[in-house]
Amino acid sequence: MDLQKEWDKLKSEKFSREDTPELRLDAIRKQSRLPLQKIKQNLYYTLYFIVIFGLLFLYIVLQSNEILVQLLLGILVLAYGWAFWYNLKVYRLFKAPFDFDQDLNTSLKHVYAKIKRAIEFQERMGLYVYPISLAGGFFLGMASDGRDVDQALSEPRTLIILTVVLVIFTPLLHLFAKWLDNLMYGKYLKQLEANIRDLESTD
Repeated sequence: MDLQKEWDKLKSEKFSREDTPELRLDAIRKQSRLPLQKIKQNLYYTLYFIVIFGLLFLYIVLQSNEILVQLLLGILVLAYGWAFWYNLKVYRLFKAPFDFDQDLNTSLKHVYAKIKRAIEFQERMGLYVYPISLAGGFFLGMASDGRDVDQALSEPRTLIILTVVLVIFTPLLHLFAKWLDNLMYGKYLKQLEANIRDLESTD
């Protein structure tokens, strides 16, 4: 018996078993569970903070006597309600365990697309929400200092300061939101994207 040939044969069989499509699929399935769990967890945190800030703005609306402040922050409350509904729909994808035994590639693509759309939706909505939030906070501060908001609006200086605040802080808040979204979801979305590419390469 040629021991070297037998050893080479055993190694060949071992490596071929390790590189079967079934084993690669099982490995990708296991690799996908952690990023999906992390995405679900971060979606829960997002919903939590939406509720907290939504209730905070609602409280301010109910306590304020300024019509303009009530209007601006009331719009924010509606925006937060819409964001909660949208994110809740995405979160419900994770309520039931994913059936990875059916079509793993389709399942991962579905989740990946939903999360990407949710992030893009929030970032687009922020471009409308931030100026409203900044203006509401600006006028709320004036009212808290005992100034007449209607009279202040008739002063060019007030409008100039408000414009400067909006121009500076709206893009800064947008960049901060993108950074935060990338921190919460970026790493895990990249893992899912890599797993999807691996699945497609095995087809």
